[in-house]
Parts: sequence; structure tokens; C-alpha cells
Amino acid sequence: MAIYDSIGKEYTKTRIPDPRIVKTIINLLNLPQGSIIADIGAGTGGYTQALANQGFSVYAVEPSSLMRTQAPEHSQVKWFTGYAEALPLPDKSVDAVISILTIHHFSNLEKSFQEMHRIVKSGVILLLTFDIRLAQKIWLYDYFPLLWDDALRFLPLNELISLIQANTQRSVEAFPLILPHDLSDLFAAAA
Repeated sequence: MAIYDSIGKEYTKTRIPDPRIVKTIINLLNLPQGSIIADIGAGTGGYTQALANQGFSVYAVEPSSLMRTQAPEHSQVKWFTGYAEALPLPDKSVDAVISILTIHHFSNLEKSFQEMHRIVKSGVILLLTFDIRLAQKIWLYDYFPLLWDDALRFLPLNELISLIQANTQRSVEAFPLILPHDLSDLFAAAA
């Protein structure tokens, strides 16, 4: 069972796509409208929907049935049941790949990056993640102090870059994303 089948019941109330993050994603993708984007670990489809609303076709891949059933229907979105380590998409079937705050849930990062590389034609693979070691202790730490001890789920940024390069033969660029105080997407590092 996917972890979010048990913890994702209220997900759509706190994970509201932030328009500034959506704009950043679109700018970094640098693709024309109508391009096909695979959203790996799409959750309830917040960022999937936001990209579809901007004229992109999106293949949303999500293992949790609970998360998928919370996603509203959209004519530009096609849903797939699957994991990052075995993507249910053909080789070179998408123009770009995104994975927004999900890679810490993947069971095999090497295989996940190989799969992302396999399905993308020539476009980018865009990951939004964070290196917990570069941040001040976030508010959630006050409630769950073991969170900092669980930092191993979040690779140091330099190790993550090396892992991506080794498994995709792609060049990797890291861009900082400064989180505004009024972020609408209330993921763990927000606020």
C-alpha cells in the first residue's frame, strides 16, 4: 500500500499549488504550450492541474489510489498508477518530467532517475526538493524532533546532483527557490 493511502486524506486542504512555484516551473521547463509533461508522484494533482491550466498536457503518475481519487478531472491530464522506479510510460514519450517534493519517498533513486531519463525525449527533468542540512530547523521540528534525525531520506544536494548525473548522463543545474512567507503550498518546509 502506498503511504499516502493512509496519510493523504486531507492533502488537498494544505497542498495548494503556489502560483510563484508554478511560474518558476514553467520558466525552467521552457516548453511551448501543448507539450507533454510527466508529473512523477503527482499526489492529488495540484501542480498537474496548474500546468494543464497553462496549456500543457500532463501525464500524472501516482501510486496512491486515495491521492488519485482526490484529483479533479481535467481534459489535459491523463492519470497513471505507478511508481517512479517503474514508470508506466513508453520510452521518449514526454517532452519533460517534473517531480515536486517527492523524491524522498522513492525507494530507489538510481532506478527512478533512469526511468525519468528513459521516458523524456530531450527536455528537462525538473525536481523540486530540499537539502534539510542547508536550512534552519523548520517549525515541524518542534512537534517531531526526530525529523532532523531522518535527514538521511534527503540526500545532500551535491550527492543528489552526482546521483542524477551518474544515472542519466545529463548535466545538472541547481537553482535556489526562496520560500515566501505567504506560500499557499504548505509542505513541510513552508512557513
